[in-house]
This record gives sequence, C-alpha cells and structure tokens, in this order.
Amino acid sequence: MIGEGPLSPAELAERLDYEEGTVRTYLDELFEFDLLEKSQLNRETGGFVNVYHSVDLDEMREKTLVGFYTWAGEAASLIEEANLTKEDYRDADVENALNEVFWEQFTEERSDD
Repeated sequence: MIGEGPLSPAELAERLDYEEGTVRTYLDELFEFDLLEKSQLNRETGGFVNVYHSVDLDEMREKTLVGFYTWAGEAASLIEEANLTKEDYRDADVENALNEVFWEQFTEERSDD
C-alpha cells in the first residue's frame, strides 16, 4: 500500500488474490498499530466505504522500531525474571525440589537450536 492508495479492502483483496475479510482484518490491525491511516469515502450510489492509505514511510519506520524495542525490552525482562525464579527456587529449601536434571533439559534444548 506504500505509494498507493487510498485503497479499499475489496480493491486490495482483489490485487493480492485474498479473501476480503482476511485483508480487512489485517488492515484494521495495521491501523490499530498506527501503520496505516483510515478514512471514509462517500459512494456515488450512497453510503460510504472505508479506505486505507500508508502513513509517512519515516514515521512508519520509527513506530516499527519503537514497537520492536518495547517488545525486546519486555522479553528481556521476562527472561531475567525466569532466571531469577530458577535461582531463587534452587536456593530455597523446598521439599521434593526439582533436581539439576530438570534444569539441564532447558540448557540442552537451547544448545540444540
């Protein structure tokens, strides 16, 4: 849609050879993430149709990078929390504690990747 538009979901679905409902769902998600703009065009026969157009490419890059860095920060925080949980669990005096073999399975899975 960059450099094109505005396009309706039906027009884009026809160009991409996808179902209109699928295209509409993705367009709405991109709109929610502020990666597309949406407006309404009046039809000559009455009523209106929603059309989508691209936002400024530099603005799109910036929003995408901000979103990625936010996600990466949250992922790193969750990983750190999981590591602390593992360390706290190992240090705790827990009856029927999970042995080292349990924790090693995660190390082995990572090394297989």
